Amino acid sequence: MKLSRRIRQIETSRTVRFTALIEHLRREGREIINFAVGEPEFDTPPAIIRAVKAALDTGATKYGQVSGIPALRDRLALGFDGYDAENILVANGSKQCLYALFQVICDPGDEVIIPSPYWVSFSQQVRLAGGTPVMVSTRNHQLDCDAIAEAITPETVAILVNSPNNPTGAVYPRTDLEFIARLARQHDLCLISDEAYEFLSMTASPIPAFLSCLTSGTASSSSKAFPKATA
Repeated sequence: MKLSRRIRQIETSRTVRFTALIEHLRREGREIINFAVGEPEFDTPPAIIRAVKAALDTGATKYGQVSGIPALRDRLALGFDGYDAENILVANGSKQCLYALFQVICDPGDEVIIPSPYWVSFSQQVRLAGGTPVMVSTRNHQLDCDAIAEAITPETVAILVNSPNNPTGAVYPRTDLEFIARLARQHDLCLISDEAYEFLSMTASPIPAFLSCLTSGTASSSSKAFPKATA
């Protein structure tokens, strides 16, 4: 059976590969702490479990709106100044949202800048869309803003920022996010902000949200992955 050139260039997920290995070793009796998967060790909050059960019991099992349940989108929009429900799209997790986003913004040969280290799925999703991931190394796990600026070419269509970062846990300061926002405005780029670990902070200081660093016209689009803290 022939497979497409597109799928043949995709690497096996290292996260999935190591998780499978860890589970194999655990079955052999080995005690291993799994740092491969970003899954909270606490259980799903009881209020969420009750709400899901209530939805099932009341027949909320039909197709909903493609963009998400209206009441949910209204509630999410309350967290963003200047945005309402029509600016919100709810997906089945970050992977679906990011996959769809790269399919929308990438033509063959288009480049997406990704600070490294990075979540392994980012680069593969760009490749699936025909794009080229451009890795820019961080310094002491913080953004190298000058290197990101130098990496921009006529083929660049987006900059992806993940803060708090997976896998390092680094939080990028507001000044760096504002610098990236200005770059996006200057070069008419999309900004993609993965903030899945937003509420898993070990400090008292609030984590800067990328949308709060944007001014009108800063970027052609932005995307946010929501927290795992309520998994």
